[in-house]
Amino acid sequence: MTPVEPQTRAEILRKAHDWRMLMEGPDATDTDREAFDAWLAADSRHGDMYDFAVTFFHALGALDQGDLEKGVLRRTPAEHVFAIRSRITALFARTGFQIGAAGTALASLALAVVLVTGPAEAPPVPAEQVIVANYETGIGETRAVTLEDGTVITLGAASVLETAYSDRERQAILVTGSAFFEVATAPDRPFVVEAGDLEARVLGTAFDVNRSTENVRVAVAEGEVEVSYPYMLNEQPTRLVTRRSLTAGQQTMASRADGLAAATTVNLSTIGAWRQDKLFYNGAPLSELVADANRYSDARVVIEGDVETIANYPVRGSFNARDIDGMLSTLADIYPVEIDRSEPGLVRIRARPTSAR
Repeated sequence: MTPVEPQTRAEILRKAHDWRMLMEGPDATDTDREAFDAWLAADSRHGDMYDFAVTFFHALGALDQGDLEKGVLRRTPAEHVFAIRSRITALFARTGFQIGAAGTALASLALAVVLVTGPAEAPPVPAEQVIVANYETGIGETRAVTLEDGTVITLGAASVLETAYSDRERQAILVTGSAFFEVATAPDRPFVVEAGDLEARVLGTAFDVNRSTENVRVAVAEGEVEVSYPYMLNEQPTRLVTRRSLTAGQQTMASRADGLAAATTVNLSTIGAWRQDKLFYNGAPLSELVADANRYSDARVVIEGDVETIANYPVRGSFNARDIDGMLSTLADIYPVEIDRSEPGLVRIRARPTSAR
């Protein structure tokens, strides 16, 4: 959905709700439909906000009383990140710099970004300095970086992270992989981590974020972390937000299929243990183990056949990240699967033939 500035979005959204009530009602005429089509065609944002109005209305019927929060229609942190990244991209374009893919080498650039959030006639907002950096690791590599405020981020194997620091907020985007954050306390500068649809907001604490293709997991080692995730409708994010407040020794997982899970207890010693090459799983889906295996193995690991069933086998146990072959062999001892290494550079996990079970 295209981000819209709050003043304009509120006006368009009110009109979109009016159109929704009319077009879903029994009294809409051909003239009304022609006027509605003209309204949609007048501005590309009208369609976005109409879709949101419809989604919002139908999602309400699936929510319990009290699930909605104040400010649910306010600009989300994701929109804020999008806005900053868009402005940074525009500045690079104007100054002749090139922004590479998410896995580019470390770049730290001080940028003057003029934030214009009010109406056209409003006075300009003073320039704000944004410091941008990209970090990445290779297969089997971990890396610790210290940011300008003293925050230490340990990046897991085959991971990509982007950061954007301003005077008002500290932001990090985990593009893929895992990262352990030891956030320096700064009451006036929240630290926000985005991992796909999930966002974690803290002031100063230590926590672990793991992002695979399907799931994002957050586990807290110290302090408190507020995790937010969109309410999903048909596995698509809406603007309704579910929140969890996690304290030390708690974790949550989110996916488009299941939304944001309830907080569960986790052993503190296992949080971020991958920094010592230890991989712990306490009911995580096997797909998460496969994602981790691909961060440490030169051979690509894939699930074949009944992918949905195999991917959702719950995994419990600890493994050595430097012995991926041993980890995969153990799977065949626990689950009705076989490990096929017949093709160089590729490991296939598939259901074991019935006769061999």
